[in-house]
Amino acid sequence: SMVFGFGKKKSNVIPEKEVQSERQVKLNDIRQILSDIEKPSVEKTMSETKELREKISKHRNNLLELITKLEKDDLKLDDVDKNLRIIINRGKNSVISTFKKETTSNFSNITKYDDVLSFNNELTQMLKRIGDVLGLNTRIMHVFAKKYADELKNEIGHIATLRNSLHAIILEHKSIKDSCANIEKLNSEYMELTKT
Repeated sequence: SMVFGFGKKKSNVIPEKEVQSERQVKLNDIRQILSDIEKPSVEKTMSETKELREKISKHRNNLLELITKLEKDDLKLDDVDKNLRIIINRGKNSVISTFKKETTSNFSNITKYDDVLSFNNELTQMLKRIGDVLGLNTRIMHVFAKKYADELKNEIGHIATLRNSLHAIILEHKSIKDSCANIEKLNSEYMELTKT
């Protein structure tokens, strides 16, 4: 049965020190104020993305190590029918070449905000291509390379979780950016109206 009151939102009481007193703002100052709000958000987004990139690179290296082990493993296919062995090795080689390509390509360096978006793109593409090749060879991997399949899946899971964190970071910044753009737009429209 469900426990009531579990996960209830905390009341929106703002601690004393965070309450800002009202201040008068000139319309001409709004652009600068918005820029002062947006700049730290960009910096935070970039530094958090760099941290995620480091963690993801470690998991990518783990994937490469696993694939290198799989490549050296003959999977004890001596008793397997010759035609089936050809199919298994073809699948194995397909998995290996895709993983090698995806784990050794260079990720974008994060030097500006656009790099965050490029990195997100690269990551999404990488996960898709890896997922596709494993999907195509799922029976081969699970029957003849079970140990590798499980470990690869585990590492990919870590990367996917980190990618979700990246999405959340990007969305958070986007909402600040969009709010600032909205205020900016309303302010310009208001200033145009007061001229007429």
